[in-house]
Amino acid sequence: MVFENKDVFIDDVNIASRIQTIDIPGSVLFSKKVNNKIRNKALFQAVLVGTFSFKNVPEPIEIFALSNPGFPVSAKNKMVGKLQLNKHFGYLW
Repeated sequence: MVFENKDVFIDDVNIASRIQTIDIPGSVLFSKKVNNKIRNKALFQAVLVGTFSFKNVPEPIEIFALSNPGFPVSAKNKMVGKLQLNKHFGYLW
């Protein structure tokens, strides 16, 4: 956790804000860290969407989507947002 002026910067918050940028309306995306906490709860159904490289996040992150009825899950190649961009290959998933 880093405090700067009146702002607080936490890795998890930074990652959540990056994940939010690739989300589609009505869907719920989350990191592997969150998935590990809910995976044994019968109430939640989740699917792995893929591994993404985000801007200003040093390591790629596995992203999961809530897949309960009524929650849309987008295809990985349809997602755009604050992803790491490679000049030669496009987005790095």
